[in-house]
Amino acid sequence: MDKKRIEELENAGELRRRSPDKARIRSMLEAAKRTSEYVCRLEINEESAAVVFRELYECLRQIGDALLWRSGWEPLKHTASIEALKEEVGYVDYEKLDRLRIIRNNA
Repeated sequence: MDKKRIEELENAGELRRRSPDKARIRSMLEAAKRTSEYVCRLEINEESAAVVFRELYECLRQIGDALLWRSGWEPLKHTASIEALKEEVGYVDYEKLDRLRIIRNNA
């Protein structure tokens, strides 16, 4: 993210300056990997679909969180985490990811 966008997110209360925390970053990435591997083994059916969806979204958010922590920022809202993920990965349809955030919050 560019400096201007970081400043906007900080002013909006979505980011807070922190020291990079390697242990926290490692923990987040390991949790995201462990959770995604587990939920991808689950049978998808009417009963499990919402749980699988919510957990995979959470894994994406954790990866975004780790990216921000690596840069010395603590994300305070999911939107900052997903935006960081978009910046790192390259093209991501942000509107679709934001829709996933909304669906996840309603699940």
